[in-house]
Amino acid sequence: MNVPCAVAFGTNASSVNTESYVSGRVDYNINDKQKIYFRLSRDWGIQASATSPISPIFNHQSNQPWTIPQVNYTYSITPNLVNNFIASGNWYSAIFGVVNFPDAEQAFPGNFVFDDGGANGSANNTTGTGFANVDALLPTGRRGEQFQLIDDLSWSRGHHTIQAGVNDRNNRISDSTISSRSIIGTTTFNDLTDFAVGTVNSTNTGSNYTQSFPLLATAHTRLNSLGFYGQDEWSIRRNLNITYGLRFELQGNPSCKEDCFSRFNTAFLAPGYQPGATVPYNATIQTRLNKTFASLEGIVTEPRLGIAYSPREDAGIVIRGGVGLFANTFPGNITASFFGNAPNKFTPTVNYGDVALSNDANSSQAVAIASNEAFQNGFSSGDNLIQLQQALGKVKFATPTFYSNPTHFRTIKAIEWSVEIEQSLGKRDVFTLSYAGNHGYDESATNADANAYIGTASRYPNGFGSLPTAIPDPRFSSVSQILVSGYSNYNGLTAQVRHAFSYGFQAQAFYTWSHALQLNPPSGTSTTLSGDHWGSFSTPS
Repeated sequence: MNVPCAVAFGTNASSVNTESYVSGRVDYNINDKQKIYFRLSRDWGIQASATSPISPIFNHQSNQPWTIPQVNYTYSITPNLVNNFIASGNWYSAIFGVVNFPDAEQAFPGNFVFDDGGANGSANNTTGTGFANVDALLPTGRRGEQFQLIDDLSWSRGHHTIQAGVNDRNNRISDSTISSRSIIGTTTFNDLTDFAVGTVNSTNTGSNYTQSFPLLATAHTRLNSLGFYGQDEWSIRRNLNITYGLRFELQGNPSCKEDCFSRFNTAFLAPGYQPGATVPYNATIQTRLNKTFASLEGIVTEPRLGIAYSPREDAGIVIRGGVGLFANTFPGNITASFFGNAPNKFTPTVNYGDVALSNDANSSQAVAIASNEAFQNGFSSGDNLIQLQQALGKVKFATPTFYSNPTHFRTIKAIEWSVEIEQSLGKRDVFTLSYAGNHGYDESATNADANAYIGTASRYPNGFGSLPTAIPDPRFSSVSQILVSGYSNYNGLTAQVRHAFSYGFQAQAFYTWSHALQLNPPSGTSTTLSGDHWGSFSTPS
């Protein structure tokens, strides 16, 4: 007991990262008008995530294969009419865990964290067990696949080149992040005496046991989008080209194969929302929903216009400009927050009991399992906060967090524009001055403080911003409210000089001044903005 751990035990252990990549392409000319090629890329390897100093059975690793197949078919129907078709896929897997979870669990079915304030808490005041460490957050990760069809048709006639096309994209994601902590829990020791005697004693030391109980091991979500466009490149004169067109974007409402989404029956604290400790949870939360959003914006129309003009061909000056509306697809991981909403995942914290297996009625794990059963039964039968607290008894009911989406979700958009002046300075030098800007709106943002409050009013007798003195809805510890009120602006001016040397060499020098502004939603909220679109608009040369 008096021998320092560093003296009693010391070892070195290592793991190896491996990776391989292969790519190949086969081209075949069917005839003079039809060509096709097949391309396949394959990446695979093992990521050594964590190494156990005791046994390789506890090593954390991730097998991450990635396969990208593609077929491209071009058909020159006539010299002026060409069609290009692409079918592509994308499959990957990134699951993190031990090599053989049943064997590791049998060898040591638990996870210990020490936070005693001494040497065992030297790494950010917390250190994992090191001698077994079957991490409670493992196995976790996701597998994803994408299938995409693209078809573009181009027809040249006279001074016009007319193009039309369609892009259909489907994503299938198998996400097991919801199941983390589902097999084993974590015991946190704030005192080595608790570890020595094998008890959780929160009253004196603050030690505790935590385990999560998800209703699903894996959530299978589906996302899709469909885009189609038409445009015309019109050569009005030799020195004047105009490109104009329309693109239409339709985002699908993400779905879950297991109907795994939970959401409020109305926006948080909006008219019709009923907060309060006596309001049953299932009167506010809708469960077993197939779609992520109650309502999603339909087709987005995106007009675009580009102009290229040379006032005098012999003067070597070209003026280009363009403006257009662009829509972005929202990230697929936006669904992960919603299938983790209550009651899909319950995480009790037990502050008493023995450090033993669940078949020991006196163990903290057995108490956690019983607490989960009480929560699930109480939720389905319409219990409120007070009733659930009574049902859990000595286990303090940890009020759940919740992600709340807007009643109507919109696609991220950006208006983009640009103007460029190009001036030839002889045969080898060119000077360009360009300006580009954009304005993004309907950007997704998260207000993590939707359920925030002052608490102790004596600290802020005059209030603190617009926060209430009492928690708006005591049934939840925090509510992260998803908003679509984020917006951004960008303006940039670039001056550039290019010089062409002999034998194909080129040099350039440029200077850019730019200003970007990204604003939060209404004052007083803490936000994280995402999904900005900083793309460029190409104009005809």
